[in-house]
Amino acid sequence: MKAKSNKNRGAKYIMLASVLASTALAMASPEPVAAAELAPNTLSLLDKDARFISSGITYTDFLGSEQEISIPESSEVTMNTTATEVIIKFDNQTYRLMNAKNLTLTNIMVKNKVGFYTDTIVDMTFDGVTFVNGANIEAMNKLKSLTVVRSNFGSTDYSLAVKSSPYLTKFSIDESEFAADLHIYTNRPLGEVNVTNSILQDDARQQNNLSTYRTNYSNTRFERYNGSRIIGTGGRKAGDSFYINEQPERGIGKSQFKASAKGSISYTDNFSDEAHNIPVGAYTPITSVKASGDKITIKMQNGAQHIINNPRDITFNNVDIKSDVSLTAKTLRLENIAFIDCRTEVISVGNSETLQSFEIHRSEISQKQGYINVFKNTVLTRVVMQQSTVKGTSGYTSIHNNLAIEDFIMNDNLYDGYVYAQNSGSAMLQFSNCRFNEYVAANNVIEGEGGIQPIGEVPEIYAFDTFVNKGDEFNALEGIEAYDYEDGDLTKAIQVEPHSVNTDRNGVYPVTYKVTDSHGNTTVVTIEVTVG
Repeated sequence: MKAKSNKNRGAKYIMLASVLASTALAMASPEPVAAAELAPNTLSLLDKDARFISSGITYTDFLGSEQEISIPESSEVTMNTTATEVIIKFDNQTYRLMNAKNLTLTNIMVKNKVGFYTDTIVDMTFDGVTFVNGANIEAMNKLKSLTVVRSNFGSTDYSLAVKSSPYLTKFSIDESEFAADLHIYTNRPLGEVNVTNSILQDDARQQNNLSTYRTNYSNTRFERYNGSRIIGTGGRKAGDSFYINEQPERGIGKSQFKASAKGSISYTDNFSDEAHNIPVGAYTPITSVKASGDKITIKMQNGAQHIINNPRDITFNNVDIKSDVSLTAKTLRLENIAFIDCRTEVISVGNSETLQSFEIHRSEISQKQGYINVFKNTVLTRVVMQQSTVKGTSGYTSIHNNLAIEDFIMNDNLYDGYVYAQNSGSAMLQFSNCRFNEYVAANNVIEGEGGIQPIGEVPEIYAFDTFVNKGDEFNALEGIEAYDYEDGDLTKAIQVEPHSVNTDRNGVYPVTYKVTDSHGNTTVVTIEVTVG
């Protein structure tokens, strides 16, 4: 009985020491402050009732009690971990957290490169933390949730590595900055990471997570101070992907090519400025597009051949091109090239001293090797790709050494192969709602969205202010015409908005006209009708 009594007394002493320690920590801590407003996807990972000290460490101990360690923001903190222990040092003080379950770091500066290897932590949050030399989170065998907000990661090797945590399923980054690489590796159950409102100065790499893993980058700036840098997956065939500024309601890679519909090749020449149109029948593929001197020769599967002399602008509309399109002759004087609703193989455009814009809309570069190569066009200022897919066996998109580019806009595209964008003038590379299955390598800054771009030429309405004698009849459509570069005459498609013209009363009346072309571009014109 005596031995039993000693055992009970020892247990009571251990519990009393724990209570006293909790009380002392609580008394030494300042009043908690409310969490600042976070992005919705970040809030979902945080306990809305969690208590935060202004700076320091909050954790749940092995007894399930909430504990706080207040640390001045000016203090230099060092941290080390083992499988069961988190060791914190600052201002000649040392804390050893044994078997902690949840860990939150708030508004502190950690000087050393931290390795987090603790097996007991389930939930970990970095809020307003500066990791001067970065952090490595590896083989944390109970970690399920990781949240990074308003934090900065230094280092020259990698800033943050998160890897080999077998139960990690929730991970988000918001309003944070990375001076070096971001690595997300071998977290087998991890299916998605959201990176929002952040800045990445170096590579971002992912591999060997859940087979369908994806990273969602939203409103995030990719800086390129140190030359070309990569945003990459585990490889084209690995199954993972990343998105930049996803907009799920818009869809991705919506090619509008229809083999059963007629197509055309529209062009203007440098001689007469006159518009020309070559009709292409349904189920009539183009078998050859070759440039020589100042002309382009086009051959059809049905034996037809067309020679376009000295073209200035050329647009391929809903055509099936079963050969390489190679427009690389220096002697061509093209200024604008566009592919709309097409299915193609390889597209190569280069060496031009006149080309100003290159655009692809609602098309698929999907046959055979199927890739895009745009290079060494000295006055090219505008590159647009929208609602399209690149997925040939090579499947890459290479836009390089076009030193005058000002607009580089990619919307709603699927890139099955890599995207190589190098030396693109002063352009900010703008991706919106794009999916990437391999990698993006660029030495221009990637940031922002360029907005939905018009497809082809916008139609024109020829309507002008007019005078009507009092008492005369007014016909709103008389003398009004509309024309579109690709569609031709659209006069019959003009719509007149309801108006209040009253020829029995003097006055000035607005009349509005609207016309929409086959690509969905709409032009609206308002004139004034004066009655007198």
